Amino acid sequence: VARKGYTAMFFNPQTAEFVLEDMRSGERYYSMSPDPAGTLQERSQLILADLDLDGGNIRTKYSANAVVSTRKADNGFQVWYAFQDEQYAVPVEYLLMEDGLRVRVRCDQIVEQGAVNRVASITLLPFLYAQKGYPDGFILVPDGSGAILRLNEDKSFYSSYEGALYGDAYLTVPDYRSEVTENCLLPFVGMQGETGGFFAMAEAGSSAGNVIASVEGQDASASRVCFRFDLRKQQEAHIGNPDSTTAKTVVVNEEGPITLQDVSVRYFLLDSTPETGLKEMAEIARNIVDDQSGGVTAAPDNEVYLTTLGGY
Repeated sequence: VARKGYTAMFFNPQTAEFVLEDMRSGERYYSMSPDPAGTLQERSQLILADLDLDGGNIRTKYSANAVVSTRKADNGFQVWYAFQDEQYAVPVEYLLMEDGLRVRVRCDQIVEQGAVNRVASITLLPFLYAQKGYPDGFILVPDGSGAILRLNEDKSFYSSYEGALYGDAYLTVPDYRSEVTENCLLPFVGMQGETGGFFAMAEAGSSAGNVIASVEGQDASASRVCFRFDLRKQQEAHIGNPDSTTAKTVVVNEEGPITLQDVSVRYFLLDSTPETGLKEMAEIARNIVDDQSGGVTAAPDNEVYLTTLGGY
């Protein structure tokens, strides 16, 4: 359906499934698992958290169960994912770039017609280029100064990785922590395979973003990394001593209209191997930072760095 720079896009209008091809290497990037026997989440391009206003419960919905309608757009296509039982629909644009892909959710155009069901969060392309049975690749996550999850280490007994972009919200300080985590200081992730990979940046809506990553055997049959965007927040408040049997947890959900206008992710295709992938990811990240900041210069003696603790 589109060709631009060194990338090409193939598209199935019945299912909204697509494949990107890096014409430099012939490497193909499937938007979801091509295995028809895969699980619902592996065959979904979107995973939604659904808020039930009556009970306050959060439920998981998969685009594999949605009714899709598609239309061609310049350099790509647009998909409406209609969840008929829940009575809402989500519009997503998939646009080919010269070096990859841009995916954008038009949050201000999400239709919610039901009385009790609301969209709480959206996970974009959770299994794009998911790696299965290949032990030498890695996942890049923005944990602290950056961290690598190698695919050849058995982590199936550990929980998958999840981190909020730019760190915790200081307006809601938890009563206790089970572990110490680093803040995600940059909205970047990456996945390296045998003869290719991708580097991704959360663009619009990144302040509502989270990084999700897991290796094969943790929460799915393939290694993956993606972004989740929280369109409506959920907060837990603990009343009483958490070690006491009389302690109570109160969950408060944001129920008003979605305030984000758009969320989007930019994907860059890599012509790399496990030996060169991290260097190529670093070069892309450096170019992005240079473009956004007008160039990195040496810090003068009187430069001040501010961290805001608190909120408005």
